[in-house]
Amino acid sequence: MAKQSGSSAKKTSSSSLRPDGNGTPLQNKILLSLPRHEREKVLPKLELVRLQSRKMLHDVGDTLQSAYFCNTGLISILSVFSDGKSVEVGLIGREGFLGLPLVAGFRRHPHAPWLK
Repeated sequence: MAKQSGSSAKKTSSSSLRPDGNGTPLQNKILLSLPRHEREKVLPKLELVRLQSRKMLHDVGDTLQSAYFCNTGLISILSVFSDGKSVEVGLIGREGFLGLPLVAGFRRHPHAPWLK
């Protein structure tokens, strides 16, 4: 997901290591670590998504539709209390992705991810 005040996330990309529309090259460590033949299969199925800072990607209990591979910037994982207060319980940078519950077969996320 995206370019905004230095942050971007990959829900997608091009079929190579070409830069995105802003000239930012693919930097996500997971996608870069894939063997070339696997990366060539995966990248064309991904979509570059530009996100705004402080955008909530999904709320607690939402049905998950997408996973996000952070290309630049950070994604903050928040635990929100019943009184509305929150605490940051995790950070995702270009070495990771948001969407582990989907990989594990779950359709909902236990925390609220925000783009920092």
